[in-house]
Amino acid sequence: MLSATPIQFSNLQNNSGVAPALAAQLFLDVTHDSINNRADFTFKNGDGVGDIESVITRIFFRNTLQSYFQGSPTLIETGVEFSQASYNGAEFGWDSLVYATDADPAPPKNGITAGGIDSLTVSFLLNSSVTFDDLLDFLTNPTNPTGASGAAIALHVQSIKPSGDSDKFFNWTPPETEIPVPEPTSIVLLGIGLIGLGLMSRMRR
Repeated sequence: MLSATPIQFSNLQNNSGVAPALAAQLFLDVTHDSINNRADFTFKNGDGVGDIESVITRIFFRNTLQSYFQGSPTLIETGVEFSQASYNGAEFGWDSLVYATDADPAPPKNGITAGGIDSLTVSFLLNSSVTFDDLLDFLTNPTNPTGASGAAIALHVQSIKPSGDSDKFFNWTPPETEIPVPEPTSIVLLGIGLIGLGLMSRMRR
């Protein structure tokens, strides 16, 4: 069974008033079809437990991914209908897109609804000059700029309850958590303290 690398999302807007919470239920798993040398991006909306009603209707891949892919992707649909769309990525501050897709015949109908049943897989053939690990490193690098400027994948989500508004989201990698290293002086003081406790224990005997 192929192992999947999960990609998280953050909200660009909060028109619905619930976008930060909704971001947590927008799922993207990236898997490698090593036999066919393809990268599969599988999108879902929720897991059926306490999901916010909403529909993923558009998906955008930034032009910074151009060097990783060759040709147009294949769409694998479960309970949805999507096709290639023409967008330029300007709404995210991007120069252009390598690929975009939206729900047919018109969003939000046939999009990825909440509940975890619907899904869309966008399957790209990898460029022969890169590896799947190269792609993952690019997507999950915690040193990427924050916000949409450092993102490569974005979503447009509509019909968000209770307001019915729409919001935009982009892929996000949490920054690395630094583990504090004790300063030499602190280590010395700790050692002295432990010695002192040892001496006091002996004196009490």
